Amino acid sequence: MKISFSNDFPIGKFPKVDIVLELITNKTNAIALVDNVIKTSYKEIIPDDPLKRKILSGIEYQYPDRSKRLEPKEITSELLSEFGIEKTLSEKTFGFPKNVIEAVKDWTPQRVLHWIDSDFENLYPKMVDNELILSLDNEENSFLETIYTLGTNKIIKLNEDKRRREIESERKKKVTYLQKKLDNVKKDLEKNLQWEELQSRATSILSNLNRVEIINNQYVLDGLAIGDSNTTPGKIASDLFERAKKMKSALSKIEKMIRFLEDEIAKAKSENLTPSKPDKKKEERSKKEREKTKDYIKIDFDDYTIALVGKNASSNINLIKISNPNDWWFHVRNYSGSYLILKTTKKELNQADIKKAAQICAHFSKGKKEKEVEVIYTQVKYLTKAKGKSNGMIFYRNEKTIFVSPEKEKDL
Repeated sequence: MKISFSNDFPIGKFPKVDIVLELITNKTNAIALVDNVIKTSYKEIIPDDPLKRKILSGIEYQYPDRSKRLEPKEITSELLSEFGIEKTLSEKTFGFPKNVIEAVKDWTPQRVLHWIDSDFENLYPKMVDNELILSLDNEENSFLETIYTLGTNKIIKLNEDKRRREIESERKKKVTYLQKKLDNVKKDLEKNLQWEELQSRATSILSNLNRVEIINNQYVLDGLAIGDSNTTPGKIASDLFERAKKMKSALSKIEKMIRFLEDEIAKAKSENLTPSKPDKKKEERSKKEREKTKDYIKIDFDDYTIALVGKNASSNINLIKISNPNDWWFHVRNYSGSYLILKTTKKELNQADIKKAAQICAHFSKGKKEKEVEVIYTQVKYLTKAKGKSNGMIFYRNEKTIFVSPEKEKDL
């Protein structure tokens, strides 16, 4: 089953969105498509299912190949007699649920065929633990509404699971970053713990100045090089004392940083993975924006073309703001009135649509009582709002004109 969504928002603003619900054997697939390309999916098909296909994000959707199975309407009394009701309904078709087969397996072939021909009379769906259950014992309800609810719930669950995975991934990255930083700080701690050794070396040099030798331009004490001969042993000892002092004073800061990082890692590991709640303020702002877009009259021409008519001056300006550059703008010359925006997915406007749009535009103008008025039209990309004007004045170019009689109220 394929459900196409048509936004109240003008046609052409967003790509076509579909939800495909596949009920295969006792498994369900819910697939969201954008322009027939898979955006996201919830898959349950078992690996050895003969209808198995690639259902991956970013590839074009392919309908299940039913060549290996029969449609229910193709079941004959011969098949039922040869294979039996239970085997025919479970293996030779797309697969009835076990509880349904159990309910009809003792019927006569004629009764089964009559039931199939009557579009499965008394077989209704029911949602149980967010799963679709078909049964002859369920109360009567709408297949479409139940399946739509199932598909929507599964898409919502899929998005929630995706968000949880994203949160988990973000958490792992955060923990990895903090752990790496902690390891580096601990290395600094090990280095700074050697301050006593440096202080001891400095004290030893000052206590044994008379035993310091110069060998190969190096000061040597007890066979160990202590520094370059370009300086003095006293200066070398002084530098060691200074380094030891800095290392000792840095220990408290390093230990404090270690405790902080360990607390941050523990906090990151215990973070709640529940997806964050929607921002109410953001939702309210979005709602107000959506309300603005409803400030117009919508008239359907056909499946590919609609007209949006402004209700007042501010509505006229809002219409232009929500329009695409290639939409068409209509207005009656020499008469005040509503702007009309014509939206279409057709490659080119035909004369019938232009005339109808012009007649509607004339009806919503001060010239609606005239026998004939002149209507100008051009694409939205050729419109320019007058600077500093608040009354909705528009400059236009590349316009065309058409003379029409205003559309009557009853014909709208």
